[in-house]
Amino acid sequence: MTDRRVNRTKRQIKKALINLLSKKALSRITVSEITELADIGRGTFYTHYQDIYDLYHSLINELAKDLLDIFSRYYSQAIKDNNFIPGPFRLYLNAARHTYHAC
Repeated sequence: MTDRRVNRTKRQIKKALINLLSKKALSRITVSEITELADIGRGTFYTHYQDIYDLYHSLINELAKDLLDIFSRYYSQAIKDNNFIPGPFRLYLNAARHTYHAC
């Protein structure tokens, strides 16, 4: 079981990244900006992630898993039968499957 403090810190870091991504491209974001927004030290960031791209990959993987969970909950039979999934949802489902399973 993961410590609640670790979970809280990771949430703060991901929230900071999402906030910064709403303002600029990933390639222009620095670890210093993330740590300042998350109110943590650089060492704490590097305890959890190798770099910004590792953090981004972790965030995308988490979102893909959440998306798959939502689809599974609401479209479980349609997913099993591979039919009757509205067009846009089918695209998201395939993207989420590809992203999550590629990690």
